[in-house]
Amino acid sequence: MTIAKRFFAIVAFITGIFCTTTAYAHLQLTYTSDQLPFYAGYRDGEPTDDVGTRNPPFPLFSLTFTSTGELPRDGSTTLLLNKTASYIDHPESRWAPDFLPQIPASITLDSAGNILAWDFSFLFVYHGTDPEPPGELISSIKSSYSTGGDNIDRYEYKNDIFMEKPAGNWIFLTTVEVYYEGKSELNNWKIESLHIPEPNPLLLVLIGSGLLAASRLRITT
Repeated sequence: MTIAKRFFAIVAFITGIFCTTTAYAHLQLTYTSDQLPFYAGYRDGEPTDDVGTRNPPFPLFSLTFTSTGELPRDGSTTLLLNKTASYIDHPESRWAPDFLPQIPASITLDSAGNILAWDFSFLFVYHGTDPEPPGELISSIKSSYSTGGDNIDRYEYKNDIFMEKPAGNWIFLTTVEVYYEGKSELNNWKIESLHIPEPNPLLLVLIGSGLLAASRLRITT
């Protein structure tokens, strides 16, 4: 076996061991609110008692995030969160709209992984198209927590109500707004560490340099 072939074999061995087993910690974080009591209801902008759920069970929301940030050796750090899933649990059904962020979702952790603060707000907007009734359905969820802060979980929706006429036309009836609100809680978080194999950048650089050197050696031999 030539020197070049031996070098290629060594490089392949190192690649198989190090580049496929080096992993960085990825965090998966899920926040599930408590049931959120009725807060306020409106019909066409006026307060009313005939919309919303006044008695338990109340709605709740749940969102799952990922983050690739690392915990600090000391002090604290704020990690940006990427939403991967979300749903609203109503008493009668589960609803999973595609909520979009209104602000960058974030969570602050200390070096031991203890949660110090968080803030996220998501919005879903649906515009009715034929054959569905026209109008808008707007829904939002918000959660925030900090020492001395408001520490609120909130779910709200606004819906245009239409009635279909025999000819297939729609007639607008009213707009309903409902707000549910409760306290945000530290214990509502579930944090898991996921280890996903990734190439080690330094090793890739070293191996690339080795391959280049080996190719030059092969040419000269």
